[in-house]
Parts: sequence; structure tokens; C-alpha cells
Amino acid sequence: MALTKRSDVGRKLTIAEMDGNWDHVVALVDAINANLPTALEITNVTQSADGSTFTLWRSDGLPLGPITIPDAVFEFVGEWAASTGYSVNNWFTYERAGLYRVVQNHVSELSFDPTEENSDGRYYGLVMELFSGSAVKTVATTSYSPVLLDANRYIRFTNATSCLVTIPLNADVEFPTGTELHGRQAGAGQVSVEGDVGVTINASRPDYGTETPWQGANFTLKKVDTNTWDFIGPGSESTA
Repeated sequence: MALTKRSDVGRKLTIAEMDGNWDHVVALVDAINANLPTALEITNVTQSADGSTFTLWRSDGLPLGPITIPDAVFEFVGEWAASTGYSVNNWFTYERAGLYRVVQNHVSELSFDPTEENSDGRYYGLVMELFSGSAVKTVATTSYSPVLLDANRYIRFTNATSCLVTIPLNADVEFPTGTELHGRQAGAGQVSVEGDVGVTINASRPDYGTETPWQGANFTLKKVDTNTWDFIGPGSESTA
């Protein structure tokens, strides 16, 4: 039985013709319900001996596959470089401090930030720390705020006038508790250490500050709590 359409007969359909159309549709639906396919389950998964493919086995005994398992291709591209195009799964090192994997395709900025991200997440993932603490860094400016890559580094402050070192909030730079920052007044300018608002710096002894007392003085800052650091080393006397 075929459906009767107004465009074919050129007039309004009669009641009998409309009922006939509905009867036809109902018969088709009943036929579909009476012949619904039997649901199949996956009963087993097997893998090839070399690990390159896997097969899904259905409950009727028939296989789906073998299906090729894709391989992630990793490429070591050497030392990180600024203004460079990086692709997912590129691996690189940065100043001997860490081995990193690229998580998103992007063009690098002018300076390396391991926490750099966009709305889809971070650009880099740390694979492993390499020679943490072995790198030497020179700071010649009159002010400086440590970054995550400074963790356990040795920093030489060489400004001839002074340098104010401001320790950032944990919310801004998340140094792990136990991190040490090592510094030296390598220039004639005194190095002063202070905490950002909400950060406490504990002096090494009462009545002494957190400023280097002479050229050549070495000091260490050790993170002992979320926003608390201990200043270890000689400090300038603040009270006679």
C-alpha cells in the first residue's frame, strides 16, 4: 500500500484516504518493532603479540578489528628557544634545569615560563628535573622577583647600587615548600630581601634584617610554609 498525497490527487484527501495513510504508517512502525536487532556486547579484548593492534570480540563470536593502536611520536628538539614554533610532543631542556614536553602547538614567547597557558591549559609539562641547583644566574637590575625556574638556583646579584628582591605570594609563584633560593651580593650594591604583601621573611637572628651586610655575603632563602620563608645567612644589624 502506498501513501496518498494531495499533490498527486490534486485535491483534499478523503477521510478514508487519510485513515489509509495512518494505517500504513502504523503497519510500518509495528514491522520495525517486531524486527528490532539484538543488542551485542563486547565480551573480550585481545592484543597482538607486538602490541600494535587490538581486537574487540562480540557476544556473537565475531571480531571487530584488528584495530591499529596509534603511537605517540616524541621529538627532542634541544634547548628551548624564544619565538619558535613548537608542536605537541616536542621535548626540550631549559638551562639544564628540566626536561619538558610540549602539550599544545604554539609559538614561544621571548622568555620561558613553565606555567605559561591559555584557555585550553598549559603549554608545557615537566617530565623530570635535571640538574636543579647547578645553574648559575646573574641579576644586574635594582629589583628582582624570583620565578619558578629559580628554585634551588644560585643567583649572583651584581648591581653596583642595590637590588631589592621581592618574594612573591604562593598564589602568584607556587614554589614547593622546602624550596631554597641561594644568593650572593656579587656587586657593590646591597641586596635587600622582602616579602610581597602576605609573605613573611624570618630574619636569621633577632634585631637583624634581611639585607646583606657586605659585598661577597652569601644567603639562602628557604620556604618553610605556604607564604613563609627563612632568611639564612648574615644580615645587616637593624638595632644597635
